[in-house]
Amino acid sequence: MTPLLFFLNACNCAWFADEKPQTNDLSEDEIAMMAPPDVSAAPADAQKTASGLAYKVLEPGKGGESPVNEDTVVLQYTGWTTDGKMFFSTHKKGKEKTVKLKQMLPGLAEGVKLMTVGERARLWVPEKLANEGKPGKPAGMLVYDVELEKIIPGPRPVPAPEDVAEPPADATDRKSTRLNSSHTV
Repeated sequence: MTPLLFFLNACNCAWFADEKPQTNDLSEDEIAMMAPPDVSAAPADAQKTASGLAYKVLEPGKGGESPVNEDTVVLQYTGWTTDGKMFFSTHKKGKEKTVKLKQMLPGLAEGVKLMTVGERARLWVPEKLANEGKPGKPAGMLVYDVELEKIIPGPRPVPAPEDVAEPPADATDRKSTRLNSSHTV
């Protein structure tokens, strides 16, 4: 593939409207870095959460559990702004990313928590769940193609005992059993 055609494919551009980008000469990583055709807005068949996150499963996972806030996840992902500019890619770096869910952008973490291991999904993260206009960060809605490779379980919170709604019937009031004596040493 010539450098010009590679550039046009990478930009998702075409000289002619009916010309489709040729990807047969590109590696899996190069294809993963190309902006998807629906980068500007979530398609009608994308699912939406109450927070405004839109997502679409591109490849189903192996089933099983989804990660929770306490977990660390291993991901492959690429992120674009809605004009198709890539701002980050683990494929470009040549290494997956291991990150705690609590340390991710809220919208990205919300989307990953909907996934199972092996799943690939596209996420449209609204600005309020992304960088919230922080200087030096990509602005506006962000789009991610994410593959969840592994879940590393974190410590789970200790569940509260079932009987904490009220004191047990045989409990005594501490104030009434306290000794009123002074101690000297």
